[in-house]
Amino acid sequence: MKTNMLKINAMKRFVKFIHTNAVHLNLWDEYNPAGKIYAGLEKRQATADKRFKFCCERSHKRPSWKDCYLRWAQELKAGKLLKYIQNRKDRKK
Repeated sequence: MKTNMLKINAMKRFVKFIHTNAVHLNLWDEYNPAGKIYAGLEKRQATADKRFKFCCERSHKRPSWKDCYLRWAQELKAGKLLKYIQNRKDRKK
């Protein structure tokens, strides 16, 4: 079992990764493609694509992730995992 995800900071990073939203279509037209903001939009879109790919692959492997192809289900699953890790940390104390 991978124990690095059972650390509270690693799980917080994972939850932040799951909560990354895709870039709205209107924002692409609003900014200059050579600017810093556009580069940030591209980075956020790449992260959102990785998140979606991760959740789709995970939903094929694990029964508890079956409905995680939906955005709101991904957020719920991340919240449940973070709550589990926080409760686990509290029990250890």
